Amino acid sequence: MATVKTVMEKVVTEAPWGSLQGVRPSKIAYKMMDDGLSADDIVKIMQAKYGVSLDRAALLSQMAMRQYPVIKSLANNPRKLCIYVGIPFCPSRCSYCSFPSFAPPTERAQVLSFLQAVGQDIQAVVELMSKYGLQANSVYIGGGTPTSLETDDFAYLIETVQKQLVSSNTIEFTVEAGRPDTMNIVKAMAMKRVGVNRISINPQSMRQETLNRIGRFHRVEEVFTAVEMVRSAGIDQLNMDLIAGLPGETSEDVSNSLAKVLALHPENITIHMLSLKRGSRLWELPAEDSEVTADVLRMVDDSRIMLEAAGYLPYYLYRQKNMAVSLENIGYSLPGFECLYNISIIEERQTIVGIGPAAATKAVSIPGKRLESIYYPKDIKTYLATLPTLIQKRNEVLERLFSET
Repeated sequence: MATVKTVMEKVVTEAPWGSLQGVRPSKIAYKMMDDGLSADDIVKIMQAKYGVSLDRAALLSQMAMRQYPVIKSLANNPRKLCIYVGIPFCPSRCSYCSFPSFAPPTERAQVLSFLQAVGQDIQAVVELMSKYGLQANSVYIGGGTPTSLETDDFAYLIETVQKQLVSSNTIEFTVEAGRPDTMNIVKAMAMKRVGVNRISINPQSMRQETLNRIGRFHRVEEVFTAVEMVRSAGIDQLNMDLIAGLPGETSEDVSNSLAKVLALHPENITIHMLSLKRGSRLWELPAEDSEVTADVLRMVDDSRIMLEAAGYLPYYLYRQKNMAVSLENIGYSLPGFECLYNISIIEERQTIVGIGPAAATKAVSIPGKRLESIYYPKDIKTYLATLPTLIQKRNEVLERLFSET
């Protein structure tokens, strides 16, 4: 039986990224820039050496030139960190999703146990930061969907993060509220109160039939309501995500979704390419139930035209395995609203400290030529049971790095 995965493999008619499969092309571009090469040099070498198409090579060069000053500033400040707090709860699991996500606990004792463990995890990071004089210039609460927590529990979480990890040196404080049906005005006001200045509300599609099909059980109207809450609360920066290549969608559907998102004037918009991952329900769906098409290249390119016409520019780019027609995910922003955390997590030139289930800590040596990582378990029970050992392993990695610098 043909599956979504086999259909996607068949619709790959060209390789726009040439031989660059399973790598982050921006890393190659930054190495060239470190060596003093120009934007034109990057385009020519990407084409000649790696077989990258002219269009993708020019996109990469444009994005890298825009990002490079940020990359250099990170290298000059080795004691500034990004901190990621993972909250792996979500109202339901989308068919394409392989991220850790669990229904929020219904028993009060389980919720309290989880919050207590995250608090212990945070405190261990605070102690290490104090010991080595570290500062967080970006704090990101992701998941899952952290706003899946009940209102009081969510408020407690973000207040704890703010008090312990955020300082006057923190440029960016982000919360993922990807599912609009998890938002309410009290949560929005709580975020504003503790200084959250960036929030993500991610419709993925503005077509109700698609949302129903992929198991994303919210209404399109709830997206507008959630955005209105964010704006009325006065949160400075809004990110919204769309996915190109979702089952049953055409390029016209994606353009219509993007037009609706653009009308909301978010500061960031990310166009993800459908990427099939083991562990997602979509991975093994019968092909006739997926309707994956070869129209995704047009979806991505039409989106780029629309975004650039509206004043958005690409500022980060990454690729994953099993992406439709071997394309890429691109983050766009209005000038001055680039997300520091997104740049750091993709380019791996700044140390990122992970807190919570499934969080990753990446200890980056300067100038980013050595990386040591530790990954926390996805399973919540395992995280709770082994937290002291996990903290010890993370501390060993970070102490090794900062005792040398």
